[in-house]
Amino acid sequence: EEGKGRLKTVLYNLAECVRAVAVVIGPVMPSTPERIFEQLGVTDPALKTWESILSFGHLTPGTRVHKGEALYPRIDVAKETAELVEEAERYVKMAEEIGLHGASDARDDLEEVRARKNALDGNK
Repeated sequence: EEGKGRLKTVLYNLAECVRAVAVVIGPVMPSTPERIFEQLGVTDPALKTWESILSFGHLTPGTRVHKGEALYPRIDVAKETAELVEEAERYVKMAEEIGLHGASDARDDLEEVRARKNALDGNK
């Protein structure tokens, strides 16, 4: 109980910083800020502007944040790697079937990729 006030202050400051980050990333990640604002409970358009981040403390104290989906879900490296190897296998097979110059180099590269995938799979 004694640290509850401090915790509220820290969480408020964190939410205000996240709001500022949402504003700043807008030009390079245009769909992300609105998702962040939604999770922060920010509906006032004035709190979504560059001017609003020139000073600190615009969020209403006690504002509830909303749990949402992850902004960027984790990538399943093993799954992605397996899909890339399968795709590469199809391309190498096709290149070999049509006698494309460089197909043997592509086969060598594919074997190297397979070896790296197997090494990754063994390190789990």
